[in-house]
Amino acid sequence: MEIQLAGIQLGKPAVTVVKAYGNPRRVQVGTVTAPGQSGGAGGAGMPGMPGGEMGGMPGGAPPMGAPGMPGPEMGGMPGAPSQPAQAPQTIHWIYEREREGVVYVFGFDEEGTVVAITVGDGLEDSVNRGGTRRPFAGARTSRGIKLGDPFREVIRAYGYPETQQNAGDEVVLTYYEKAGVAFSMKQGVMRVTSITIRDMGAH
Repeated sequence: MEIQLAGIQLGKPAVTVVKAYGNPRRVQVGTVTAPGQSGGAGGAGMPGMPGGEMGGMPGGAPPMGAPGMPGPEMGGMPGAPSQPAQAPQTIHWIYEREREGVVYVFGFDEEGTVVAITVGDGLEDSVNRGGTRRPFAGARTSRGIKLGDPFREVIRAYGYPETQQNAGDEVVLTYYEKAGVAFSMKQGVMRVTSITIRDMGAH
């Protein structure tokens, strides 16, 4: 099971991320669009992000704490109609590193614990999208997969995916149950554009 990516372990407190990476570029509450996938500027405005939403990880379950999620009802003031309690929303700290051509997204639960980490390709002209620039190679999974690795290497390392999903012109391969990781790739190129690990006990 993958438990660490980009030098940060799942389950660590938020201060661990600040010590390693400093101030985030932005903070997103609730859903966030995956970095590294193509298809135009996404909702959070990171380079190369798709239009689809996600809860800090590609191909995952519905985002934690997404607006409209049902929750237990709470009693209000006497005579007032009861209103559903708002479920806790995942907080995402987004780091865009233009010099390195990489985007990091760290997802936290309501306790400030790291529950998801995404590393995405921030280069529009990288080989991942049919360009010439080499993507960031400083973050690898425990089985050695990094941004830019071809489809065949992912299959060799992790086997046949649990699910394969289309997201715009991307395909997302998930291995959450067996390895706690997912990979996205651009159709027609089939090289890793983003890697996400997630705490499977956090949803």
